[in-house]
Amino acid sequence: MNKMVTKAAPLETFQVVADRLFVTGEPGTAVGNKNARIARRLIWFCRMANLPPETTPASVGTMMKFFDANRPATFNLSPGTYAVYRSEMLSVLKPEPVQKGRYILQMQGVYREVHDLTVKSDLPEQFRWRCAPLLWYLHDNSILPRDIADDTLIKYYQFNLEVVRVPEDQARRRAQDGAKFIS
Repeated sequence: MNKMVTKAAPLETFQVVADRLFVTGEPGTAVGNKNARIARRLIWFCRMANLPPETTPASVGTMMKFFDANRPATFNLSPGTYAVYRSEMLSVLKPEPVQKGRYILQMQGVYREVHDLTVKSDLPEQFRWRCAPLLWYLHDNSILPRDIADDTLIKYYQFNLEVVRVPEDQARRRAQDGAKFIS
């Protein structure tokens, strides 16, 4: 499968993403045809969701809510076609993984030590694992424990919204979990 599909940048509208897809790839080629098809489907999505594509930010969360709230029969589509629509449209909205296949146990350094100490603590297990993305963020940005401040969590929140592209409520929960973890 060809991977020439362009990804949406943070805070772009659905129309901007669709316009870029229409001009990416040589017309008549497999890549050009695929990009044009996905662009048409993005506009279809906006029309079906009653969203103005020119002003609506291209959001994975918005699209996921739409597909979860509706069924294929609503749009006279087969389940397979509906799944393909969803998959192709999400493929241009979801960013490439920040680091595919990274696990907290692969980390080295001070934040691996922090994780190992929390494992020995009485913190709930799910809380420890939910804080793994924060530890990776701090590790990747070379932020030492003594340098963590309120603005670090604000930047972490923005990172989750703009780079990881999680829905706003999930980004907020991650930042709140991070604040509890740090304290």
